[in-house]
Amino acid sequence: MQSKTRRLSFGKEYFKDSLVQTKQNAKFIRFIFQTLKEFDFVPKVIMEAGIGDHLFVKKLSRIFLPSKFYLLDMNPVFVESISKEVVNPVPIVKNFIELNESFFEEKPDLIVSTNALHWLPSNRKCDENDFWYRSVKNFYSVLKEGGFFFIHQGLKWTYFPYYDLACDLFESKYGKRPDLKEVLYYPVFSEFRARLRHAGFKIVDGKEFYELELFDNAPYTREELTKSFAVAGLNAVLAFIEDEKEKENFRTEFKSLCAIMEPPVFSHRGFIALRKPVSSVVFRVISPGSANERDRRILENLLREVSNDFYPPLDVRGPDDTHFTTLKGRDYYLNELLCNYHLIFAFYENEVSGFFAFREKESFCFPGKRAIYISTFVVRRKYRRCGIGKKLFDHFFEILPDFTAGRKILLVETRTWSTNEKSSSLLLKSGFELAKRIENHRGEGIHTDYYVKFLI
Repeated sequence: MQSKTRRLSFGKEYFKDSLVQTKQNAKFIRFIFQTLKEFDFVPKVIMEAGIGDHLFVKKLSRIFLPSKFYLLDMNPVFVESISKEVVNPVPIVKNFIELNESFFEEKPDLIVSTNALHWLPSNRKCDENDFWYRSVKNFYSVLKEGGFFFIHQGLKWTYFPYYDLACDLFESKYGKRPDLKEVLYYPVFSEFRARLRHAGFKIVDGKEFYELELFDNAPYTREELTKSFAVAGLNAVLAFIEDEKEKENFRTEFKSLCAIMEPPVFSHRGFIALRKPVSSVVFRVISPGSANERDRRILENLLREVSNDFYPPLDVRGPDDTHFTTLKGRDYYLNELLCNYHLIFAFYENEVSGFFAFREKESFCFPGKRAIYISTFVVRRKYRRCGIGKKLFDHFFEILPDFTAGRKILLVETRTWSTNEKSSSLLLKSGFELAKRIENHRGEGIHTDYYVKFLI
């Protein structure tokens, strides 16, 4: 990558000797596939930001067969080499700071960056002078709404015995220590997550892990790490040496020193999955009993898709059930919603992304008072963590005065099961509070939690 004063460069030997990166990428790509499978998300346009090893890129290409595969790297040798390995390659020989929307005929809905972003300097501020943060903001701008961004980032203390040894060697030869903060950014995991949120992303999942030789959990040997570090991490120190021949001499001396000193293996890594929120969601409200055949099919397909995401599943009960052991037919829940509930369908890019069902009834938490009861709020898997759930609630409260006008309704009520953390979090963010818990109502250790929001 390019900073104001230092330039990191990687040669062809990176592909042959980056053994550690290849093993880490095998773990990273499993993280990517598992996450996308959980969301039923199949990308159509992919971008690799900072070329990794051939295996990583080839797997993405062969599994998803994208209509376009953007290959972003400032090294033309890397881009040219990997272009032969992927389906529908589109090379972009630029650094991350130069990236903008004009480079794309079609925005990627999946961006992947492995072992690349930590090669950018950072002042640890979310401003225009921070190369790392500016790059992240560029990725946000070019990613399609609802798309995924996966990052494999080195975290604080990664390979510090090797960096310390290299800096000691540099100081012994040149009389001063290089300031690696000019070319590296290894944050703590909490800072890493916070700055990504600040850039606008929603965090889907994140994993922080250590690889320590001491506990035999490093998937590679010291010899493999030394070879890999010599073609990757050592470039942070070599950036402070101008003469190319002197760089190679330094690399040779460093590898010889590692053989003598045997620095320990210590790595601190972070994987994170992000989504870009969607902005334009269209809503349609359907009154009880007024759904047409198309509406019925939409709702039927939605319920079938998400039934098993609920506890108990929706296709064995009704929306107002108080005893969840009663088995009902699959169409029972559907017919109850169509006949007795107001429905809100959410559409994104002309495709239904979720729905909301509510009606007036007596409050369970406050007997004798009338309430608007929300039976069901659903976001399809492929659209989760895009902000659509919050938009559904916001729209519901916008139109709610039309349904409560002239009636003494002072609260909104809903319920979920106690282990449904994502639903509970959304309710709390939308202004609800936990009002009542029925212990073991849905099974041993699984309670029913009632949430309310007062309208005054």
